[in-house]
Amino acid sequence: MKTVIFAGVILILIIMSIVFANFYILQKVDSFKTVLNDISRALELEDWEQSMELIETVEGAWDKLSSQLAVFFNHGELRDMGVTMASLKTYIMQNEKTEAMAQVSILSFGIKHITEKDSINIKNIF
Repeated sequence: MKTVIFAGVILILIIMSIVFANFYILQKVDSFKTVLNDISRALELEDWEQSMELIETVEGAWDKLSSQLAVFFNHGELRDMGVTMASLKTYIMQNEKTEAMAQVSILSFGIKHITEKDSINIKNIF
């Protein structure tokens, strides 16, 4: 009987930690998406100084976030996001609007893909 209770408690703790991790990740990623939208708007207006400030903010946030996300997600996908972010920064420094906008789109898609791929939903269970 003690074993069944112990196993039940462990199962409940695992489920609670998964749910907590999901909410934590979604909260962090939502703030990241907001900054990407701000970068996109600044790029549309060709405000290169604002774009550069925002990408530096995103890079700092990404360094912290990627080390936390590495526990939950594929390291290759996180590395690809970092490479895309470096490309975005380079395009912003060179005032390449079209290329920078493409990199923002790639980052947005990557964030969406990473969170959807490992989230708890019916599509991922079956």
